[in-house]
Amino acid sequence: MEFNIGIGLTNACDLACPHCYRDTDRIDQLSLEQVTSACECLPVRSVNLGTGENGLHPDYAEIVRALAARGVKLSLTSNGYTIDRSSDETLSAFREVEVSIDFPTEAEQDAFRGHGNWKRVMAAIERAQRLGVTVTVLTVMMKTNFRRLPEIAKVAFAAGANYRVNVYQPVKTDAFTLTYEEFWDGFRRLLAAARLVSTTEPILNAMLGAPFKNGSGCGRQTVRITPKGDIVPCVYWNPRPICASRTCPRKVPTACSPLPSSRASAWCRRSAGAAHSSRPATAVARAGASSPAASSSPIRTVRSCEARRSISSGLPPPNASS
Repeated sequence: MEFNIGIGLTNACDLACPHCYRDTDRIDQLSLEQVTSACECLPVRSVNLGTGENGLHPDYAEIVRALAARGVKLSLTSNGYTIDRSSDETLSAFREVEVSIDFPTEAEQDAFRGHGNWKRVMAAIERAQRLGVTVTVLTVMMKTNFRRLPEIAKVAFAAGANYRVNVYQPVKTDAFTLTYEEFWDGFRRLLAAARLVSTTEPILNAMLGAPFKNGSGCGRQTVRITPKGDIVPCVYWNPRPICASRTCPRKVPTACSPLPSSRASAWCRRSAGAAHSSRPATAVARAGASSPAASSSPIRTVRSCEARRSISSGLPPPNASS
């Protein structure tokens, strides 16, 4: 079996987004030797460069060339900075790039991420597409934007991009954590506006009757290599033995206990926090079932390699890990 590997070349970033999980106590970075060694030790299907802004790594371009020479599928997650700083040759080595948009207007995006970020992201989308690179817009669904997902999806579709959603994970602060009701409200709104074609979000999949069989790839099909050199099943997992973490599974919400795969996926559900509601499982299933006719732009989930909840849309992107 081949793995999808997420690699954080560095945790350095030009922005200081308040919801970010990256370690800001110090700057760490992987060497070219560490990256190539990982590819030699594991059967690699694809590599995603994420975590910080990879373009801030002094050997970024060299590492991209080395990975491309191995023939692995490459993808990049960026706030726009790395795409802006990449040469055409370097950017063309990626099969897919993801850019972060968390609000549907320039004023809101810049207020949250930094002045000028909206224009930088839009320029990055246009440039990547001009070079033939698939683009996905990535949104972190959180307390401050869960009602705005349909609007952000429209921005993505209008730009010719796919769309994917990750649910906020409380690593450093609970300020953006969704309540159980907000979690479902956000998905209901999104699925009423665009068609879901795949998801690896375990709770959503269970509520829909488990139509998608792949499940989360965390630790099974995907691994992460952090800028410190730790190998973990997901970026939200502290570097410790996996078996030790699995001995303390999270409690399965009462409403989910009779659903398929509820026990298997309960240990990796982080953002459903207060999911101990008796809300009928059919409520979301109906919302999801009605969504295919709501939009001509299909939604497609790419992957959720870190126990993150994912939705994406548009043309089928390549199989990549991020």
